[in-house]
Amino acid sequence: MSTALRQGNAGLRGSGAEFLKLHKKNFDGSLTAFVDINVDLDQNWCPVAKLSVSHEWRTNARLEIVDNIYIDMSSKANELISDLKKDIDKILSRILSCEKFRELISVLWRTYSFPLELPGEERLFINLVPKSFGFSGVNIESSRLGVATRLEASTSVETTETSTEVSTSLPDLQGKPWTPGQISLELPIRVTFDQLTSIVRQQLSNRTFDLASSAKAGTLTILDVETYPSGDKITLALSFTAEIPGRLFSVSGTVFLTARPLLAPDGHTVFLDDVAFSRILDNDLWNLLSVAFESEVKTLLEMHSRYDFHSEADYIETEILKAMRTSEKPAGVELRVTKPMLEAKKIFAESNQLTLVVTATMSVDAEVVTAIIG
Repeated sequence: MSTALRQGNAGLRGSGAEFLKLHKKNFDGSLTAFVDINVDLDQNWCPVAKLSVSHEWRTNARLEIVDNIYIDMSSKANELISDLKKDIDKILSRILSCEKFRELISVLWRTYSFPLELPGEERLFINLVPKSFGFSGVNIESSRLGVATRLEASTSVETTETSTEVSTSLPDLQGKPWTPGQISLELPIRVTFDQLTSIVRQQLSNRTFDLASSAKAGTLTILDVETYPSGDKITLALSFTAEIPGRLFSVSGTVFLTARPLLAPDGHTVFLDDVAFSRILDNDLWNLLSVAFESEVKTLLEMHSRYDFHSEADYIETEILKAMRTSEKPAGVELRVTKPMLEAKKIFAESNQLTLVVTATMSVDAEVVTAIIG
């Protein structure tokens, strides 16, 4: 909306007009103009603009014919304004360049590969392959026109850049509701058996437990721990020595147990559950040792043998953010990326390590700013 006030003078040329005092006549008038701009895109991604103009006279347009005597010129002014309205759509369509707009949008319709460096992994790539491209509306601001689009893509993390090719032509325009941009990726976090063994050794190695006996007390000492894969579980080999009442010499051996690695509810800790012992000892000896193994040792393993992978998760979040923000992008394209949120989904044992599968979810929006007035 705009209000305009105009006043001044006008007249006819020539000595006759000057003699009749028609060479300089006053005029004035004021109006409020209303302008509604509607910009849309056609099926070919070309901007289509429609401008609706209306006005209201605050004081009618008038022209002085003789001193302080005026005639109303509003109707004539209305005719001139109507003629101007007819040309506005044509003018607007002419200055909004379809070619430049399509060129602007086309830079987004492509594959993307962002290199990612993770500890213990060969170089990875976050690959995005576009699947569809939608239009979500136009936002007109005081100094620019914004077009909201929605690019839907398949995402993956691979050891090579994507080789998938997409058509260089823009797909047909489709209406898509606007939603904030979001990307979800599945990534691995590795916990080696050496790391897990170190955690268990902290709880058990060189630790002595009392043995209950009807005679005098005996002791059980865990000497060392080794870790092996066992399907969806892991096997722990506990070497020990025991001082048993009534036996002249100490007893040494190895007890094997299985445990299932699980994810704790806090989302960044691995713990051992479902601990079960395999009895590779004679029954009499096992009966003496079982109290210590089945109660104290098992409790320590299940309650305190935990691996916190919080630092690994923080590192991955930082590296993803760096990869998305600093990697090469098409000219004029700016990515706004939030820090990823990681959530551990599952865990499984491999030949020499545990692999945690985590999902990284982040908000991603792209902005392309350029002049399309031509």
